Amino acid sequence: MEEIERLANESRKVLGKYCIEECHAYCCRKGYLIVSEIEIDLMAGDRRKLLLDENSIRELLDGKFSLSFENSLSGCPALKDSKCLIHGDKERPKTCKDFPIFILGKKIKISNRCPAKKDNKFFKFIKEAELLGYEIVEELF
Repeated sequence: MEEIERLANESRKVLGKYCIEECHAYCCRKGYLIVSEIEIDLMAGDRRKLLLDENSIRELLDGKFSLSFENSLSGCPALKDSKCLIHGDKERPKTCKDFPIFILGKKIKISNRCPAKKDNKFFKFIKEAELLGYEIVEELF
Protein backbone atom coordinates (compact mmCIF):
# COMPACT_ATOMS: atom_id res chain seq x y z
CA MET A 1 0.00 0.00 0.00
CA GLU A 2 1.28 3.40 -0.92
CA GLU A 3 2.42 5.59 1.99
CA ILE A 4 -0.28 8.25 1.45
CA GLU A 5 -3.04 5.61 1.47
CA ARG A 6 -1.62 4.18 4.69
CA LEU A 7 -1.61 7.66 6.27
CA ALA A 8 -5.15 8.39 5.06
CA ASN A 9 -6.47 5.06 6.39
CA GLU A 10 -4.74 5.66 9.72
CA SER A 11 -6.33 9.13 9.93
CA ARG A 12 -9.78 7.71 9.07
CA LYS A 13 -9.44 5.06 11.81
CA VAL A 14 -8.45 7.65 14.42
CA LEU A 15 -11.73 9.46 13.68
CA GLY A 16 -13.89 6.43 14.49
CA LYS A 17 -14.75 7.40 18.06
CA TYR A 18 -15.22 11.06 17.08
CA CYS A 19 -17.62 10.05 14.29
CA ILE A 20 -19.79 7.94 16.55
CA GLU A 21 -19.74 10.01 19.74
CA GLU A 22 -19.38 13.62 18.59
CA CYS A 23 -20.71 14.12 15.08
CA HIS A 24 -23.01 11.06 15.19
CA ALA A 25 -22.10 10.05 11.61
CA TYR A 26 -23.19 13.36 10.09
CA CYS A 27 -21.90 12.29 6.67
CA CYS A 28 -24.28 9.31 6.75
CA ARG A 29 -27.28 11.39 7.76
CA LYS A 30 -27.05 14.38 5.39
CA GLY A 31 -26.58 14.66 1.65
CA TYR A 32 -26.52 11.79 -0.80
CA LEU A 33 -24.29 9.15 -2.41
CA ILE A 34 -23.86 8.06 -6.01
CA VAL A 35 -23.82 4.26 -5.90
CA SER A 36 -24.14 1.14 -8.03
CA GLU A 37 -27.02 -1.35 -8.04
CA ILE A 38 -24.98 -3.78 -5.90
CA GLU A 39 -24.20 -1.04 -3.38
CA ILE A 40 -27.88 -0.03 -3.19
CA ASP A 41 -28.80 -3.66 -2.45
CA LEU A 42 -26.11 -3.89 0.25
CA MET A 43 -27.04 -0.57 1.88
CA ALA A 44 -30.83 -0.66 1.58
CA GLY A 45 -31.62 -4.37 1.74
CA ASP A 46 -35.31 -4.83 2.54
CA ARG A 47 -35.77 -1.05 2.84
CA ARG A 48 -35.18 -0.50 -0.87
CA LYS A 49 -38.91 -0.39 -1.74
CA LEU A 50 -39.57 2.16 1.01
CA LEU A 51 -36.73 4.37 -0.27
CA LEU A 52 -37.95 4.02 -3.87
CA ASP A 53 -41.52 4.90 -2.85
CA GLU A 54 -40.37 8.10 -1.15
CA ASN A 55 -38.11 8.97 -4.10
CA SER A 56 -34.91 8.66 -2.03
CA ILE A 57 -33.39 6.35 -4.66
CA ARG A 58 -33.26 7.68 -8.19
CA GLU A 59 -31.66 6.04 -11.20
CA LEU A 60 -29.19 8.23 -13.06
CA LEU A 61 -28.39 8.18 -16.77
CA ASP A 62 -25.13 6.23 -16.42
CA GLY A 63 -26.63 3.21 -14.63
CA LYS A 64 -25.70 4.56 -11.22
CA PHE A 65 -28.14 5.60 -8.52
CA SER A 66 -28.48 8.61 -6.28
CA LEU A 67 -29.31 7.64 -2.70
CA SER A 68 -30.59 10.62 -0.71
CA PHE A 69 -30.07 10.60 3.04
CA GLU A 70 -32.99 13.00 3.44
CA ASN A 71 -35.46 10.16 3.98
CA SER A 72 -37.80 8.65 6.55
CA LEU A 73 -34.90 6.58 7.93
CA SER A 74 -33.04 9.82 8.79
CA GLY A 75 -29.97 8.82 6.85
CA CYS A 76 -28.20 5.92 5.24
CA PRO A 77 -30.21 2.70 5.51
CA ALA A 78 -27.03 0.95 6.72
CA LEU A 79 -26.70 3.31 9.70
CA LYS A 80 -27.85 2.32 13.18
CA ASP A 81 -27.08 4.34 16.31
CA SER A 82 -24.37 6.30 14.44
CA LYS A 83 -22.63 3.05 13.44
CA CYS A 84 -22.33 1.62 9.95
CA LEU A 85 -23.74 -1.91 9.73
CA ILE A 86 -21.73 -2.65 6.55
CA HIS A 87 -18.45 -0.96 7.54
CA GLY A 88 -16.38 -4.12 7.14
CA ASP A 89 -18.10 -5.36 3.98
CA LYS A 90 -15.89 -5.53 0.89
CA GLU A 91 -18.84 -4.34 -1.25
CA ARG A 92 -19.25 -1.13 0.80
CA PRO A 93 -19.19 1.90 -1.54
CA LYS A 94 -15.72 3.27 -2.27
CA THR A 95 -16.91 6.75 -1.36
CA CYS A 96 -17.78 5.47 2.11
CA LYS A 97 -14.40 3.77 2.45
CA ASP A 98 -12.54 6.90 1.35
CA PHE A 99 -14.60 9.51 3.20
CA PRO A 100 -13.59 12.14 4.23
CA ILE A 101 -10.16 11.98 2.56
CA PHE A 102 -10.10 11.74 -1.22
CA ILE A 103 -6.79 11.28 -3.04
CA LEU A 104 -6.42 11.95 -6.75
CA GLY A 105 -2.87 11.89 -7.99
CA LYS A 106 -0.86 14.35 -5.94
CA LYS A 107 -3.94 16.24 -4.75
CA ILE A 108 -5.98 15.57 -1.62
CA LYS A 109 -9.44 16.85 -0.79
CA ILE A 110 -10.80 16.62 2.73
CA SER A 111 -14.58 16.88 2.59
CA ASN A 112 -16.11 20.10 3.88
CA ARG A 113 -19.10 17.99 5.00
CA CYS A 114 -16.99 16.37 7.69
CA PRO A 115 -17.30 18.07 11.10
CA ALA A 116 -13.82 16.76 11.97
CA LYS A 117 -12.38 19.05 9.28
CA LYS A 118 -14.02 22.04 10.95
CA ASP A 119 -12.60 20.84 14.29
CA ASN A 120 -9.08 20.66 12.76
CA LYS A 121 -8.74 16.90 13.36
CA PHE A 122 -6.68 16.44 10.17
CA PHE A 123 -3.76 18.69 11.09
CA LYS A 124 -1.26 15.82 11.55
CA PHE A 125 -2.39 14.07 8.35
CA ILE A 126 -2.19 17.30 6.32
CA LYS A 127 1.35 18.06 7.54
CA GLU A 128 2.52 14.50 6.77
CA ALA A 129 0.85 14.56 3.34
CA GLU A 130 2.47 17.89 2.49
CA LEU A 131 5.88 16.51 3.51
CA LEU A 132 5.28 13.70 1.00
CA GLY A 133 4.62 16.31 -1.72
CA TYR A 134 0.82 16.27 -1.77
CA GLU A 135 -1.28 19.38 -2.22
CA ILE A 136 -4.40 19.87 -0.09
CA VAL A 137 -7.11 21.39 -2.29
CA GLU A 138 -10.70 22.56 -1.87
CA GLU A 139 -11.87 20.98 -5.15
CA LEU A 140 -10.52 17.93 -7.01
CA PHE A 141 -12.20 18.63 -10.34
